[in-house]
Amino acid sequence: MILYALMAVAASAGPSHNIDGSWQCAAYELQTPEFNAVVASRYEYASDGTYKSASTAEYSFGGNKVQVEATYRGRWTLDGSSLRLITDDVEIAKVVPPVFTPTEGEDLLRNGSTLGVWHDYEVLQSSPSLIFERVNAPEWLASDQFSCKKA
Repeated sequence: MILYALMAVAASAGPSHNIDGSWQCAAYELQTPEFNAVVASRYEYASDGTYKSASTAEYSFGGNKVQVEATYRGRWTLDGSSLRLITDDVEIAKVVPPVFTPTEGEDLLRNGSTLGVWHDYEVLQSSPSLIFERVNAPEWLASDQFSCKKA
């Protein structure tokens, strides 16, 4: 009887995902009312609950194109298949063409809604590839899905 109870609890706990380590994500398109972007990212999830993401994004807006290389750092939690990322800091390494300096870009992101904000995702698969998608996002981000391979 106790064995059946333990099996029932384990079955109701939902899927178990292990995302620790480095993941190289396929480029994806992001379309917002203000801009469009193509983003390629590499995520590193540490077992201590911290993460680092290095990304290269090409933004298109008003007939202009800007490439930005940035590193985001923060915290992550995984509860079943619910992944939450909280960004604590951002560092911009390069802006081409230099329409703003890296420091100006960092200030924009720090004073905007990027830092201290959590983003919720649903992990759909964690082996052999990591596939997750954003949940509770604005309608124009609803299909924001990431596909990554162990790096």
